[in-house]
Amino acid sequence: MQDTEPPLVWPSLLRRPSPQKPAIYLDLSHWIYLAQAKSGHPSGKGFLEALDAARQAKASGQAMFVLSGSL
Repeated sequence: MQDTEPPLVWPSLLRRPSPQKPAIYLDLSHWIYLAQAKSGHPSGKGFLEALDAARQAKASGQAMFVLSGSL
């Protein structure tokens, strides 16, 4: 018996990540922290470095950030 992961099944309309540009999932709470950092909110001070890193990764094409939704 092999210890392998099952293949991922992607919805047909979803833009799929490439190995060169991974999809990074952030929970809604993390998006809130980044928004607080961007807006200058005191609670966001500890996330300024993460915000800068995410911006650089997005701008350079090194990563794609995704947010899931639920009903």
